[in-house]
Amino acid sequence: MNSFSLRLRLVLAILVSPVVLLQSGCSGKTAKEVTGTVVTAEGKEVTAGNISFHPEKGEAVTGNIFEGKFKVPKVKTGENKVTIETDHLKNMGGQGKQFKDELDDLEKQQAKAKQLGQEFPEASVQRMTMLRDNLKEMKRVTYVAIPLKYKEKDKTPLTVTIKSGSFDLGEIKLDAK
Repeated sequence: MNSFSLRLRLVLAILVSPVVLLQSGCSGKTAKEVTGTVVTAEGKEVTAGNISFHPEKGEAVTGNIFEGKFKVPKVKTGENKVTIETDHLKNMGGQGKQFKDELDDLEKQQAKAKQLGQEFPEASVQRMTMLRDNLKEMKRVTYVAIPLKYKEKDKTPLTVTIKSGSFDLGEIKLDAK
């Protein structure tokens, strides 16, 4: 396993741990899972981000929005405030450029090695594959600005009543202001 993969796993573990801890700290009745989609006032799909459900009592539960859809397990039944956050995706474009530049450099090195009849290191080939995969995934995730009021529990106008079992909220449409 290369150091980048190890770092990626560590970052994912750090990001996912709070979600697991929040979910395990909930008491009372919970829905098996809450699903739905998120779109802007203009009908643009919120392709990625985080959605959190804040019950009247107890800890919030947070899940991921991916390709416009979310599925959040163990949301407390009853009334929940809903917050949505996408700011962490603002710099994805910069990271994509770094990946693309690194991939371009490696491809030039590979072409030069081939031209000189030299073997190109397997670790570099694997890194190129990983960079291509990351770039492909990044194309599926784009930053969509969310009005400030949806980011904070005390300001969000979104309130839902969650019932037990699997619960589909359908489409959550955010207004522009």
